[in-house]
Amino acid sequence: MTLSKDFLQKTNFDNFVVLDLETTGLDPATDKIIEIGAIRFVDGKESETFECLVNPGMPIPDFITKLTGISDQDVSTASSIEEKFDSLLEFLNDSVLIGHQINFDASFIEYLFRKKYEDYKNWDNEAQRFKYLNNLRLDTLFLARIFLPFLEKQNDSK
Repeated sequence: MTLSKDFLQKTNFDNFVVLDLETTGLDPATDKIIEIGAIRFVDGKESETFECLVNPGMPIPDFITKLTGISDQDVSTASSIEEKFDSLLEFLNDSVLIGHQINFDASFIEYLFRKKYEDYKNWDNEAQRFKYLNNLRLDTLFLARIFLPFLEKQNDSK
């Protein structure tokens, strides 16, 4: 099934970004991004990508290397997230962000904003966590659980 440009424009999905981050762990306050993968879709077609490895400035736990295939050696010469942050934000712009458990990925980006502005007010309050990253976010895991509840794997989390 192909979605028409008209439908995508009327639903404000004529320009969106699919985003996935790999990290050293689950906590944006203590863990770091090690890989960014993002694809922009315009009028239903892939238009550009943003992908890079990121040096976390800390050892990657063995569990994460086994899970992602990304090792300390892979990121040893990569740029830091601070060096990539502005380029990432420019790529994301105000696009709708789509991803599997997208709030997990978005929380790492939000934490980078908080760090940049030294503003941690309400960080621990998940209901008020997003102050700087205001993009609409659509979670594909949430949608899969709604539309495909009979699939057992959709009940597992990241």
